[in-house]
Amino acid sequence: MLTNASTRFATLGILGFFEFTVLSGKFRLNLHGSKRVMQALCFYEVKMNNVKELHGRLTVLHSFFRSHSCFLALEHKCQELDREFGGLCPYTHIHNVLLCDAVTSWCKLFGSWKDEGHWKKLIPEEYHQKFIDSLLKSTKLSLAKFNEYREEMVLFRNKWVVHHDIHFEQQPVPFFETAHNSALTLNMFIREHADGEIIYDGPECMSTFGDQVAEAMLSKLIQTKT
Repeated sequence: MLTNASTRFATLGILGFFEFTVLSGKFRLNLHGSKRVMQALCFYEVKMNNVKELHGRLTVLHSFFRSHSCFLALEHKCQELDREFGGLCPYTHIHNVLLCDAVTSWCKLFGSWKDEGHWKKLIPEEYHQKFIDSLLKSTKLSLAKFNEYREEMVLFRNKWVVHHDIHFEQQPVPFFETAHNSALTLNMFIREHADGEIIYDGPECMSTFGDQVAEAMLSKLIQTKT
């Protein structure tokens, strides 16, 4: 449940030398000159550690937007694509895998606040309420309703995606509009509140990024079919 409780995260070692690649984008320290390199390293040690935290969340966010967009792109095409393969249903299976990854990725960021990848372990405590306000504004939900949605997603992940509890009564797949909007909000909040010395070179718009991934996937399927 979202609260204002304090959550600390462990500091991690410096990665690489001023640069760390993040899938299709990267964060890097904007350090100039060489005379004060060691002083800069000492001053930015915590922020360099934060680069790894940023990398982890962006990796999961990119995975979510890729899987969510490809899931939507395949939604009404699986039956046609699978027709020539009899009962093998390869594209229906891919569609289900994309759903599972989208759900799992979102829950890594918004599920239990005790999870290592939860947003509270990245965003400083003093910014928690500011992020929650942005989150509720973008999803157009109250805090209670967002927590209710979060619980539905976590239950779906635990009972169907991860463990496949045979005694669990199948529930409808949760609507992804809230998941999509909350993921967009987290991505923008990370970028807007990252240290000024950290430069982001990733996609400017994650919705466009997801659409481009889906278009790339479909372009190969269309080429294969023709």
